[in-house]
Amino acid sequence: MRVRVLGGLAVEGVDLTRLGSRKARRLLARLALARGAPVSVDALIDTVWGDDPPSQPAEQLSVLISRLR
Repeated sequence: MRVRVLGGLAVEGVDLTRLGSRKARRLLARLALARGAPVSVDALIDTVWGDDPPSQPAEQLSVLISRLR
């Protein structure tokens, strides 16, 4: 899988609208930028929700990750 993040997110062979929300696309871009390195849950929550996380961000993050799979 080739993910491009410069100039906008693009994934070869994947229609990004199938990923669902903008949050899922932000999550994918953040993980791609890590290039296989671990990313903390707190960093991912900050990437997806910024200063306005939901009441249970870790659970919501798990849902987004499962949808990306």
